[in-house]
Amino acid sequence: MSTSNSTDMDFPGDPSDVVVNAGVIISNLDGAPNALRGFMGTIDWCGNVIVGDHVHRRGRLQSWLTHFAVVVEFRMHGQRDLWLLERCVDGVKFRPFRLDFIWQKFQRDYGGMLCNVPVWDENFVVRVGLNRRTVWSFLNDQKRDPYHVVNKNCKHFVYDFFRDCVQNEWIQNSRRDGFPSFSEMLEKAWVDNGGW
Repeated sequence: MSTSNSTDMDFPGDPSDVVVNAGVIISNLDGAPNALRGFMGTIDWCGNVIVGDHVHRRGRLQSWLTHFAVVVEFRMHGQRDLWLLERCVDGVKFRPFRLDFIWQKFQRDYGGMLCNVPVWDENFVVRVGLNRRTVWSFLNDQKRDPYHVVNKNCKHFVYDFFRDCVQNEWIQNSRRDGFPSFSEMLEKAWVDNGGW
């Protein structure tokens, strides 16, 4: 399994296997310096004290120090097949995920917290024709772009997946500012549900 940008990756499984669910796993960013966490925590505290929660959301800057990944469930001959998809500093990664995974909002396990997209009270709705071939094609397209901390990081990867691959209705029809609103929605849910 190569993550080289010069060739497409080969993926296991039947290309016609249907995607039945997808969600976002959010976790603390490994390797973020304690000094940076402390500095951002201080700014968050000052923001909350000086201007209040109505202007500066609790934990806002600290929630920026998170990692986003996508967990995708394929249905394969009646069997579950789960994969974790993510963009890391060293490229786009995919790996089999735990079969004991439960689609429960804000569940804390699996190295992070599950946040379903886009609406917390509704089941995930998948567009017709979303299958393993579509997801693998998306990954091959994504791996051609190198990691960039500002505009091609793990959060952009997840946003691109729900916008381009899943064609998520909330993102497609949003009159908001796209990626910033998407990221803020997930970071806020992560903080509000005890993710930090």
